[in-house]
Amino acid sequence: AALSVVNQATNLGFTYDAIGNLKTRKDYQLSASETFDYDDLNRLEVVTTSLAGGTGPLKTEVHYDALGNIKYKSDVGSYGYNGSCNGVTAGPHAVTNTTGNQNAKYCYDKNGNMVSGSGKKIRYTSFDKPDLIDSGIAKTEFVYGPDRARIRRIDSKPNQSLTTYYMGGIYEKVHDSNGQIKHKHYIADVAVVTQTEGESTTKENYLHKDHLGSVVAITDSTGNVIERASYDPWGKKRLTSWRPAPDYTALASNITTRGFTGHENLDAVGLIHMNGRVYDQNLGRFLSADPFIQNPYNSQSLNRYT
Repeated sequence: AALSVVNQATNLGFTYDAIGNLKTRKDYQLSASETFDYDDLNRLEVVTTSLAGGTGPLKTEVHYDALGNIKYKSDVGSYGYNGSCNGVTAGPHAVTNTTGNQNAKYCYDKNGNMVSGSGKKIRYTSFDKPDLIDSGIAKTEFVYGPDRARIRRIDSKPNQSLTTYYMGGIYEKVHDSNGQIKHKHYIADVAVVTQTEGESTTKENYLHKDHLGSVVAITDSTGNVIERASYDPWGKKRLTSWRPAPDYTALASNITTRGFTGHENLDAVGLIHMNGRVYDQNLGRFLSADPFIQNPYNSQSLNRYT
């Protein structure tokens, strides 16, 4: 008997070079593909995206300096470093301006944390984790426990707010400004069971992931796909057709905040909380320096914002 697939969630293919760099990825459902080219230090240099119907290709190019800093990214523009702002000179690896497709200035505190840029203002705790991110349109606030892990998150917009309480990575209690309360139970990073107070039934949803652990599809208890997601190589959300989104911050899931590499999307402010640090998927950079140097014998590891 033949095995048939009903309501296929994903159908992805990947190829790698001899040293493990991803060379191609394909979405057979979309008839879309991407190829990746690298420089001599195995840094991603060119991404070529071919879309369904033979349209495209779309190309993104990235150039680096000797320190591993991005000098140019074609969807953003040129990156500048070593600038000063409010009397503080940023370190050699901290981007201080972009010019081209996106013109912005970035400021840092004396600990090397980005405190403003591209319309955002960021405030930090004494242990250098953000507790307030203000985009001017929306705010996201965090409260941390004694182990410095998140225990509460508040997302607010005019006339709208959402408060999330965390228990490790397995449970979330979510209050909205209308008084609705949801209990979300995560099961081994593959499923989320949601109980809404006042309702007699629960909702089971399953998280389908790609090679990086990014959530690319969500199914219900009967296997029907109810949401899809897609990301560029730097984690920026895009349309499920793989085309760039006019506003990637508007592509929020109704089921889970988990997205690129399984980490928590801060959709309202356009960032990703990766637990230790917050990541800007548009710049392809972290907002603060890594406190650890993974490989001190590799000069590229000295760049602690990547």
